[in-house]
Amino acid sequence: MTTLRRQKLATVGRSIGVLLLLGIVPMGCCCSPPTVEEISRGPLSFIQPGVVSKTDLLMRYGAPTGRYEEEKILIWRLGRRPRGDIVPATRIFLIHDPPGDDSGPDDWGGTLYDLVAVFDDRGLLRRYKLVPVG
Repeated sequence: MTTLRRQKLATVGRSIGVLLLLGIVPMGCCCSPPTVEEISRGPLSFIQPGVVSKTDLLMRYGAPTGRYEEEKILIWRLGRRPRGDIVPATRIFLIHDPPGDDSGPDDWGGTLYDLVAVFDDRGLLRRYKLVPVG
């Protein structure tokens, strides 16, 4: 094999390697779920203990998926739409499930986190936590 041919093959090999790397890296970035910190600083940045009320969260996220301690603790199951919005899982079902799909409560596709909110006697948020699901 001539030196010129070896150089051309090496160049083609490097080019293919770079193209594969460029194709794989963005896929990994786009497909990884957002971290708790990213969600807390982004879509959930409005949630401030002592400022946000139970009514605020009910208006924004609708009926919670869990209610405990005489509704002083509410839980919403959150997921991500394809375009990146963080929304309650029930809204994800409305968008993605075909009509008549009764796949049951164990079908939580797209769910990333549970938002657990604890309220005081006046209905103000005392604290909250995002708990990864899965």
